This record gives sequence, structure tokens and C-alpha cells, in this order.
Amino acid sequence: MEQIHSKIPIETLEARKELRERGDLVRRRLGLLGGKDKLVMKMYWEKELTCEEISELAGVDESTITRRIEKLTRRLLDGEYIECLRNHEKFSQRELDVAREHFVVGLTWRRIAEKQHCSLYSIRKTMQKIRAVIGPRRTRRKGKSVCG
Repeated sequence: MEQIHSKIPIETLEARKELRERGDLVRRRLGLLGGKDKLVMKMYWEKELTCEEISELAGVDESTITRRIEKLTRRLLDGEYIECLRNHEKFSQRELDVAREHFVVGLTWRRIAEKQHCSLYSIRKTMQKIRAVIGPRRTRRKGKSVCG
């Protein structure tokens, strides 16, 4: 086995390991999603269907599926909602719901206010509290397209 790997640069092996770990992390966090998003991500990450196959099943363009998978994968890897869950004792259930809707589902503050039947001001205050606890917004890395 060492002979096979002896010719592969260490950087390549480390990159493969990181990709595998990121995939495992996404699979573990799929339970945070709901509805169609969860279904699309399970087809991609667990059933290993291609974006083309998923797009045919869903009846939408392949680029739509690709963007959706990339966006959801980025949100699941981001970890801001996970940080909220780690500090759950500092938040009410409503505040955790707002965090999930924003960090995982990707809703705007306005859409969250409509869904929660509250004011935009209360959502803004909630998000300020969340940011105070979990820290400033993290910068997002651009990576390769998941569907190629």
C-alpha cells in the first residue's frame, strides 16, 4: 500500500482527506434541513446522484440544482448555527428558530419576520444578540463547484 501512495504528493493526500472530512460533516448536518432542500442534499451526498440526474428528477435546470447544492453545502459547513446550538442556554427557542431560518435556510430578516409574525425590528435585535454571542460574520471561502 505504501508503494501506491509513495508517488502521490502529500498535498494531494491532505486535500483528499479534507474533502472527505467536509463531506462527512455535511452528511451529519443534513438533519438540520427540511423539505425539498433535505431531499436534494440527500440525493447528492448520500445516494451520490449527479446534479444532472437530480435536475432530471426535479424537472429543473442543472445549474439551478448546482447552485442550490453549493449554497446549502456552504451553509452547513459554515457552522454559525452550530455555534448557536453550542450556546443554546443563552437563547430562547424563538431566537434559535430565527438563527436556523437565517443561517441554515438562508431566509432574509424580512422573510423571517413575516414567517414569525413579528416586526423586522425584533428580528434585527435578535440577530444582534446572536452575533454578540457567536462573534462576527465569518468570511466565506470560494471553492470548486460541487457538481463540476
